[in-house]
Amino acid sequence: MSEVKQNLHISSKAEMPGGDYEEVHISGLGTINGDLNCESLKVSGSGRINGKIKASEMKISGQLNNEGDLVTNEFKVSGSLKTKGAIQCLDSFKVSGALKSTQNIVTNQCKVSGKLNTEGFIEANEFHVSGMCYSDRLNVKEAHISGITTVKNTISAHQLKVSGVLNVAKMIEAEHLKVTGRLNCEGLINAERVELEAKSGSTFEEIGASEVKIIRYESGHPINGVLTSVINSFTEAFGVNKRVMGKQIEADQIYVESATIQKISGHDIVIGPDCVIDEVEYTGTLVVDKKSTVKQSAMR
Repeated sequence: MSEVKQNLHISSKAEMPGGDYEEVHISGLGTINGDLNCESLKVSGSGRINGKIKASEMKISGQLNNEGDLVTNEFKVSGSLKTKGAIQCLDSFKVSGALKSTQNIVTNQCKVSGKLNTEGFIEANEFHVSGMCYSDRLNVKEAHISGITTVKNTISAHQLKVSGVLNVAKMIEAEHLKVTGRLNCEGLINAERVELEAKSGSTFEEIGASEVKIIRYESGHPINGVLTSVINSFTEAFGVNKRVMGKQIEADQIYVESATIQKISGHDIVIGPDCVIDEVEYTGTLVVDKKSTVKQSAMR
């Protein structure tokens, strides 16, 4: 006969030892000394756990400080969590409150509508940020950033969509990168296909790809004209640069408009309207719009 696990409920100020429990609920001011194994951990008060945590489900609506690693299946933070250990979540990882970690985060699905700050890397199959996220590195399959994300090192992704703001200090590696918001990449963008809208003034050091497309606005939307006028009014009022700025683009197929680029190299190149390009090298065809300036061009 299996041993029946007890529940632990701390509703006042108390210190308890770690161990194996069924349900752990801290609604008061509680400290647990030692490793904690349980089916469910809920913190609606203020808690501290001086050890590792292993729980099937974790819900933090209050405040929790954790000293060790954390392993769970389902993880929700609507309050505040500070942890010095690594986090492993096998299923759903949701942060609508605030989470600060000094180690790595590995999960299947990561959704951040609050604030997530980690000094380590984040690894996930699905990655969605509508709030704020700071990390050292990102290694994800499908990513959609509609909030603000800052990465100190590199991003590796299969599909990366940015409708918010993405700041990357070193490199982006992706199969497909699509930016309808603002991208600031201080290093190399290495992708099969890159699409940038110029409405928010993205910047980059270098792009290496098979196909690169930089357009003023994405056409085809039924209210695109209204959106265009609203965005124009906002960016002009607040002095936001609406041009894409970069040092170098190298790709087979290239189309650019509303961009200032130092050097473009490729096979078939189209320079659309509102561009200033210092140098163009091409091996196939080159078309330059009369509203753009190409200072120097050569066929190789």
